[in-house]
Amino acid sequence: MVGLASTKSIRPPPSRYHDDFIEEGSLGRGGYGKVVQCVFKMDQKVYAVKGILMTSVDPLLMPSTAEILTEFWKMTLGLLFGRTFRRKRASSLDILSPKRAPRDFYKGKNCKPPGFHTRKGYVVQPDKLPNYVVPDLTGFKLKPYVSQCPLDVNKTNESTEASK
Repeated sequence: MVGLASTKSIRPPPSRYHDDFIEEGSLGRGGYGKVVQCVFKMDQKVYAVKGILMTSVDPLLMPSTAEILTEFWKMTLGLLFGRTFRRKRASSLDILSPKRAPRDFYKGKNCKPPGFHTRKGYVVQPDKLPNYVVPDLTGFKLKPYVSQCPLDVNKTNESTEASK
């Protein structure tokens, strides 16, 4: 029995990472793996997840728990020291999302103002203006159509009157 147990291959425990998280992008590489920005499916919050690369199934070649924890503490200490030098919170180092952005940061979707205010008036910077490319549609068989799906107010009034 002992000989059979020693010949079995050692498998890492199954991970629920791919079932619980959606990867949005890479944030960087660490000592034993890479750091990825992920969204947790249950609460839709953004997390930075460090994935540890396990290239070997041999437990002697894998990094120990102590090595992984020291790497984690180095990362958190780096965030704390950087925060004290820059006098900012560690959360301000994260990528801004529309929920966390300061007021009037997003006036549209990722829009930046085309200029700035001075005491003499508004100065427009031409390099910040969007360059729209409009194709020439002469001789094109189909007509361009933009749907904005407005609410039909008459139908909603009729349905409320019918329910009374």
